[in-house]
Amino acid sequence: MTIKRIPEGAKSFEANGKKFILHESLTVSGWEKSEELRLELEVGSTVKDLVGQIKEAYEHLDKSKPASAAIVLYNAISGAERIVEGRPHPLLFLLTLFARPEGSKDEWTEAEATEWINDFKIEGYAVTDLFMLAGSTLKTFALDWQLSSLLTSSPESEEPA
Repeated sequence: MTIKRIPEGAKSFEANGKKFILHESLTVSGWEKSEELRLELEVGSTVKDLVGQIKEAYEHLDKSKPASAAIVLYNAISGAERIVEGRPHPLLFLLTLFARPEGSKDEWTEAEATEWINDFKIEGYAVTDLFMLAGSTLKTFALDWQLSSLLTSSPESEEPA
């Protein structure tokens, strides 16, 4: 199999007969989902992360902190379930918030996103290119968000009373 590459700076790409458009912004619901996926990324979902989380939970139990242990174990179970169920990695899901088929609905669903990720697999794209696209779109989005945040939070000049 030949690994297909996505040119740097691409604004769209074809996968499994669909044209995927790369968007630099999100709707409100898209942003909310991106925050959820970002948190899932931070929790970790590799085998190494899982072992670390189990050790952390054990330490909490050893220090009589069952609530802290329960939180760590819940996160470990969630990450392990994703791997066992064969769900795509959260970073690939994040990419689907920004790279969507032409004419797709505004509402994002995990089922559709999984279908789109399967389109990327069928097309044979290099995962590094997909991760680079996800990273660059997230970076652009984050910079725009920071700029708008600065503009909206700047103190307005106040008139003396």
